[in-house]
Amino acid sequence: MTRTKKAARSPRARALGTAIAEARKAAELSQRAAAQLVGWHHTRLARAETGAQPPDAEDVASLLAVLNVTGARRDKLLTMARDIGRSPWTVVGAAGVPGQLATLVDYEREAVTLMVSTPLIVPGLLQTMGYARAIISAGGASAEIIEARVMYRMGRQEILRSGGLPLHLTAVCTEWALRMPTGSHSIMEEQMSRLLEWGSRDNVDVRVLPASLGSSGAFNGNFSVYEFADSAPVVHLEHLSASTFVDDVRDVEDFVVARDTVLKEAMSSEDSLGLIRDVYLPYHRERQRDDAAS
Repeated sequence: MTRTKKAARSPRARALGTAIAEARKAAELSQRAAAQLVGWHHTRLARAETGAQPPDAEDVASLLAVLNVTGARRDKLLTMARDIGRSPWTVVGAAGVPGQLATLVDYEREAVTLMVSTPLIVPGLLQTMGYARAIISAGGASAEIIEARVMYRMGRQEILRSGGLPLHLTAVCTEWALRMPTGSHSIMEEQMSRLLEWGSRDNVDVRVLPASLGSSGAFNGNFSVYEFADSAPVVHLEHLSASTFVDDVRDVEDFVVARDTVLKEAMSSEDSLGLIRDVYLPYHRERQRDDAAS
């Protein structure tokens, strides 16, 4: 049996598919071999692993049996299968992060456009390593976890540099995010310089909400809107230790309206880059003073 069309390609369906693929590879079986063991056509397993045709709990149980997945891991995947049609999908705590990160990367790889609004910090896809480390360190995680998250964040930026038709990103933050010292003057100088580099790319649009604007809908929290060529938009919400995917049509529409409002409030791309250049200069001078004093 298969799930409804609504569940197909949903965040939960994609995460379940990724988990099934990982279990199959751990069993050292090809898609064709694993499908044959449960009496499926290999294309059915391929579609299950991409989330296009999510299997129900009964079929997942049969598949896990031939892949020798038992215990807590089996229980977790069966729960994912039973919950496949639910929205939103929220995970709290480090244990839930890997599955959602894999789904996030899939969306970044397949999306046509992505709008990210992070009013108080530079959006993650545009952060330098030093800035990312300073931001992530503020959460109090261990050094090992900090470095893993920093490297993962840096790796995700490759989607903006890929050949062919790379993702088009619109990244929004406030002027306060640019002027708020994060780490050293050197870190901020490098981050402003990198923003100017990103903003010069055809597929990256950097937009700034000016301090003169005052209150804005952007202050309601960080959110990202992913749009695809052949499926409905999806929203991602990310906080310190929680992550949520929203794919219900009515809920997503609220965020699409919020996105359009934020973009109307933001400065133009040209004016935003002009402001970033203005912010860069004081950081550059302070970094030079720091170097001279050391």
